[in-house]
Amino acid sequence: MLTDDQGNVLAENVVLFRNAWTQGWGLRLREPQPGTAYLFAFGREVQLKYSMWFVFWPIDVHFLDKEKHIIESKYRFEPFQTYAPTKQYWYAIEFRTPGPRLRRGEKLRF
Repeated sequence: MLTDDQGNVLAENVVLFRNAWTQGWGLRLREPQPGTAYLFAFGREVQLKYSMWFVFWPIDVHFLDKEKHIIESKYRFEPFQTYAPTKQYWYAIEFRTPGPRLRRGEKLRF
């Protein structure tokens, strides 16, 4: 389960991408489900470029620091686009668009 800092449920289901293979493949050729969060846990600070190659549905992506605070967001990330986050991050969380509207600095719990 994924909640915000107020305890509100953002997603009942969380799919974890923990290793290089699952993180690299991500949502390619897979339809993201409403009400599900897709969590990329890198285990260290990274600044990886994001690609929507072969992801056919728009998603919202939030980048989090080590303490799980949102430091950057990309809303309505369209298929076949790329995005380069401006900050280093420890986690990325994806939702099918429209996902919850989250604010920078907000802490998530998972």
